[in-house]
Amino acid sequence: MSERNLKDMLLSERSRRVEEVVVQRTRSIAVVLEDLEDPHNIAAVLRSCEAFGIQEVHAITRRFTFHPNPKITQGAEKWLDLSLYREAGSCLRLLKQRGYLLAATDLSESSTSLFELPIDRPLAIVFGTEKVGVTREVLDQCDVRFKIPMLGFSQSFNISVAAAVCLSHLVFKRLEKHGRSGDLPEAEQAAMRERFFSLAIKQRHRMFKENPARHGPSKALPTALKDPK
Repeated sequence: MSERNLKDMLLSERSRRVEEVVVQRTRSIAVVLEDLEDPHNIAAVLRSCEAFGIQEVHAITRRFTFHPNPKITQGAEKWLDLSLYREAGSCLRLLKQRGYLLAATDLSESSTSLFELPIDRPLAIVFGTEKVGVTREVLDQCDVRFKIPMLGFSQSFNISVAAAVCLSHLVFKRLEKHGRSGDLPEAEQAAMRERFFSLAIKQRHRMFKENPARHGPSKALPTALKDPK
């Protein structure tokens, strides 16, 4: 197969994959991260967001630099819309103005169950610091406090595991109710399709140029568009 034919085939396969990803994207669920410190945790949460089709991540960075570990994200962050805030209030006010229900993770006995969170309106899930969880300042501005039900002696998860559990439940609850999780308007899908395809092409061209024998038909998709491992 000629290099030209190979590249044409890769473009076609990549276009199909981009389309599959875009139609599953949603802004009805957003993620808020408050002062995460560990680069591995940050990266793992971003990767889970991308894997479950969550498009928006809002990071409050009062004390720590938001620096995800690239070896963990595997490029997942470039497919997300990531917003950084120096103050919690500006982040939370913006989301409320956009109609989001703010739901914060909280281990107190009065917190509702993850399984009781509504999915009939935009929902922003707030995760707190590794050591103390969501701060009192942020909790007081949220609409709902919830926790993941536990059946064993352990009463909490690592932040990255908790995020994956929450997003998995909410996304598949939407799938069960609506038959799909993605819900972007067609105009936004078109713009996102163009953006993702451009990113995918740049990545593949770079990889193909560096090692054309390695990135042939059997490896037609860029790593970040595959299901994260």
